[in-house]
Amino acid sequence: MDDYPERPERLEPLKTLHETRANDQYVEALVFEMPAKLASKALGIVKPVLQEAPKQPQLHHLRRVIHQPHLPQDLLMRRVVVTQPNKPCVFLIQVAPQDLADAIMAAIKEAMDQDPTLADYDHVPRCFPIPVPLHAPLNETQAKDWTERHWPCIYNPAAQLLQDAPPLHLLRKIRMELETVQTDNFITLAQLVAEEASTSGRGLGVGAVVVDPVTQQVIAAAGDARYHPGGKPDPNDDTGGRPEWHALMRVISMVANKELRRRLAAGSHQKFAATCSEGLPGQAVSATEQYYLDHTLFGEDADSKFPGYPPRHTAPRAEGYLCSNLDIYITHEPCVCCAMAMVHSRFRACVLINRMQNSGALCARTHQSLLGYGLFWRRELNWRVLTFRYKDSGHDRGSVLKDMFHA
Repeated sequence: MDDYPERPERLEPLKTLHETRANDQYVEALVFEMPAKLASKALGIVKPVLQEAPKQPQLHHLRRVIHQPHLPQDLLMRRVVVTQPNKPCVFLIQVAPQDLADAIMAAIKEAMDQDPTLADYDHVPRCFPIPVPLHAPLNETQAKDWTERHWPCIYNPAAQLLQDAPPLHLLRKIRMELETVQTDNFITLAQLVAEEASTSGRGLGVGAVVVDPVTQQVIAAAGDARYHPGGKPDPNDDTGGRPEWHALMRVISMVANKELRRRLAAGSHQKFAATCSEGLPGQAVSATEQYYLDHTLFGEDADSKFPGYPPRHTAPRAEGYLCSNLDIYITHEPCVCCAMAMVHSRFRACVLINRMQNSGALCARTHQSLLGYGLFWRRELNWRVLTFRYKDSGHDRGSVLKDMFHA
């Protein structure tokens, strides 16, 4: 299986929803002008007003208070701000509704009246709106561009929010681990079970494989079974069958089934014994699926009956979430239901081949350049899965399936 030519890089990280939409979303912020002598008191002046106001977007990536020389050139060119050389000012930026803006302006004027050093300050402070980026910049170039066009911006790669995008060091580490010939083998196995599902009529040509990245062994492999008896009772029903019989849901069920079988053999979890044979999702419907699900079948010479197949995992796994620290390889981008099952099972990484433009839930951008679900990495979820798209090198892997696995 390892007789490949020199292998080019084939894994392309998916962009998160934040990385996709960061350039697109702006919010209207209010700029408050005040005498430069109040610069050290600026935040203290507005804080009491903001405490009583509804929660507003926090623009931590923008400088809250700036002096007149640091005003964006674009604002000066459009004469949004008129500088007063003999009346140095500072500017405070804040997202606030109009009634709150009036309260902030009143607080600024009150602070001026209470400062005797500003008795001869005859310039009336102003408040004006400007559009600013809602999300933090993704790189230094973007931060510089926003500073010149909108408002002084801060780019700190060390402060990148984990909820918005994978840390670069982690992304590079996992990608390097996955850029191996073994990944090609696991992808080929996923294509094989997909081909078996399609040619047998049990389901669509979709396959999934779960792998332990430490041992490089396959824990489970499953093809789609939505057309299996009971999977799609009505032949006129085009809803796609029951989602728990989709390939990704089935392979997760097989991981659970395999773990339960192991614990039953060790004498525990006896009250769940019937679960091993209940329902299709966790049961094997082909020899390939059975080979990885139950290592006690096919006898001691099982490996000789499946020559060239990636090695199967038979050792006990550590306690924890069902799929913690495991990787999943899938031929097609999963639907919303399957994608959420993948996240909740806590996989480490996912490698997919084909995007599903209409039903896929992992990509953050649709074929119509609209925002997608991007479920693999969302700040609203309590787990995130590093996801890559597998780009083939150009040779026809489908034509070598039988050559590799049935030699």
